[in-house]
This record gives sequence, structure tokens and C-alpha cells, in this order.
Amino acid sequence: MTVKNQIQLHDVTNLAWSVIESILIIALGVGIARTLKKATINSLGEQRIDINIRTLLGRTLYFIVLSFAIFWMLSLWSVSLTVPVAAIGALTVAFTFAIQDILKDLVAGLYILVERPFHIGDQVTTSNYTGVVEDVQLRATKLHLLSGEEVTIPNSLIFGGTVVNNTFYD
Repeated sequence: MTVKNQIQLHDVTNLAWSVIESILIIALGVGIARTLKKATINSLGEQRIDINIRTLLGRTLYFIVLSFAIFWMLSLWSVSLTVPVAAIGALTVAFTFAIQDILKDLVAGLYILVERPFHIGDQVTTSNYTGVVEDVQLRATKLHLLSGEEVTIPNSLIFGGTVVNNTFYD
């Protein structure tokens, strides 16, 4: 066997091992991510945390673990991390700029869910509406108006405006 053939065989062997290691890293990453997601959702359920918040935290952990697995795999292939990090940064800025109104609603929704200035069943008055709170979600709050209609108000308007809780004091 010539030296050239030995080098080619060595390169093929290294490539095969790199592919096998990449598959194992992805499988390990997905397995750990799924396990952490389920464990987070189940363990926070014992503490009576809302299912929406538990699911959000579980999915966030899932994507963080997958990101680590992907970066680990890229380092295995000797890919410079500056290119993917720069691309992710540029995409994040563009994506954030495109959905900034939704993000405002989400942040306001998290504040409302944590601080609980009103509860489901309370009668509240905003700058434009008076009604009974039917549902508080991450993005919007639903009111059943006194006229019988239902209105969905983005949480950023509730967070940034004045809300009077008519049923707070008897």
C-alpha cells in the first residue's frame, strides 16, 4: 500500500468517525433536551405554576440545549464559531426588530402574570373598555364587556395604560 493510499484511507476513516460523533452528539443533545423539557414542565407543575409558563420555560431549555449540541458539533468539524455566531446575531437583530410589538406584549404579559394586578373574574376599566376579565394570556387579555361583547386587548396597552380594578375593594 502506497503512502498516498494510506493518507486517503486515514482521511476517510477520520471523516467516518466525525460523522458518527456528530450523529451521537445530536442524538445526545436531543435526548437531554427532551428530558429537561419534560422534567421542567412536570417539576414546576408540582409548584402550581401555570402550564403556559411551564411550557415556555421547557421549550426555552430545549432550544438552549440543542444550541449547545450544534455548537459542539461545529467545533468537532473545526468550523470557526465566528461565522455562525455572527449570523445568529444578525438574524436575532432582524427578527427582534420585526416582532418588537409582539415582544412588548409578551414582556407586559409576563409582568401581568407575575404581579397579578387583577384576576380572572375581576371587573376592570381600561382607557377604552369596562368589563370582566375572562382570560390573561402572555400576549393579550380578554374582557367580557358589559354590553355582552368580548374584546381582546394587547397586554402592552394594559401595561402602559391605567387599569382600574373595580372589584378589588368590596
